[in-house]
Amino acid sequence: MTQTLLEKTEVRLKETESQFVKCREREDFMSESYVRLLKMMNKGQFPDDETIDTICVSQPNLIFKSQTECHRYYNCSGKDPQLANWKPTYHLWPALFKHECIYPYLFSEETLQCEHYTNVTCGSRYGAPWECDYFRLRCHIAHHCKPCSVEYPSCKNKADGVWPWPDNPYYPDYMKCEKGRRIEKGYCPVNSEWGVQSFPYNGKCVQLFAVPKEYNPNGELPSCRGKQDGVYQYLVGYCPGFYVCSNGEAFAVKCPHNTIFDTASKTCKVNGKCIT
Repeated sequence: MTQTLLEKTEVRLKETESQFVKCREREDFMSESYVRLLKMMNKGQFPDDETIDTICVSQPNLIFKSQTECHRYYNCSGKDPQLANWKPTYHLWPALFKHECIYPYLFSEETLQCEHYTNVTCGSRYGAPWECDYFRLRCHIAHHCKPCSVEYPSCKNKADGVWPWPDNPYYPDYMKCEKGRRIEKGYCPVNSEWGVQSFPYNGKCVQLFAVPKEYNPNGELPSCRGKQDGVYQYLVGYCPGFYVCSNGEAFAVKCPHNTIFDTASKTCKVNGKCIT
């Protein structure tokens, strides 16, 4: 009985020793591989789509940024599970160990994981402000989905603020841009002061009597081209306000509470006579 127990103990000790040896060998291998990786990086050579497969063989736990794309990174633990499940399109993905954050997340060098874009400093990496920069949001199979640019309009080269929704440029639908990124989709409200619908114009939602008809056919602000400076009545007969021409530009003016535009005097009056 005692002999059997000793034998079992010896077997366990040998197994444990063997595991320690393997673990130490693995650590030595990882350490040597890490040193090689550092030497490579010191020479200005970084993991990319071409070299990552070879690097991951020796660095199976490596997580590393893409040098050029802030929304993508390399994870040597395996393929991106979500992208890999899209079998009809996964063959278009450039590298097995390349992963992609979900919009609007970007890869953080500090936490080595995807974080909200407001918490990530991309440096020289492309910040991917547009949904269509993300592989998972593009339409890769013709006739099976809308083109990405239709589904997700771009704010590239657009100033910060509200812009008409491209599919419905004359409607109250808008997209809000900030630093080249579309941060909101919305619908301009009815303007409470004027009591009329507002539309995207000059970076914000503007009531229709301040929207030039030349810009949007639903706007009611006439052109002042060829007109003398002065006060004018709206052509559609809107009496609670008027427009002013100054140096060829038109400006909407709302009459004070309980007054309307008086056609004869061209001023706002209580009980004024607005001829339409």
